[in-house]
Amino acid sequence: MAGNPPQDGRLPSLNNIPSTLVGSELMYIVSPGNNTLGASYNITTAQLAAFMAAFPALNTTEITSGASYNALTTDTTILVLKTIGSATSIVVPTAGSMQYPFGIFIKDAKGDAGTNPITVTFSGGQNCDGLTSMSISNAYGWLKIVPLPGGTGWYESQ
Repeated sequence: MAGNPPQDGRLPSLNNIPSTLVGSELMYIVSPGNNTLGASYNITTAQLAAFMAAFPALNTTEITSGASYNALTTDTTILVLKTIGSATSIVVPTAGSMQYPFGIFIKDAKGDAGTNPITVTFSGGQNCDGLTSMSISNAYGWLKIVPLPGGTGWYESQ
């Protein structure tokens, strides 16, 4: 299909993508769903790949055993889902070392934090909203922490 997209936002063909892309293929994105309400954009596969590289897959870690976990700079979600319940300590890296700016979501996925609390501690002398550690102590509770601009510490987010 060449040229401009149809004015009503519908695409006239649903051709299969060839098994090998060369990067110059042209696709249309219509947002929010039709030309009347939104705008149409032309995008090449190379541009789409560059866009997707800016939003890598989220890294979910499941803690199933052990008393402590040192979070990775690539962690975006940490689920505490321990086979045998016990208190859990999670140490997060310094905010400036995180590879993704949207922070870490930490959740009691087993539902026993009321009995086995989860303590989150901040490394490198940093804190979150003035606290050196935070606790999840209610069943299925969660905590979302996000690096401050400049990576000097953390703040709690909803």
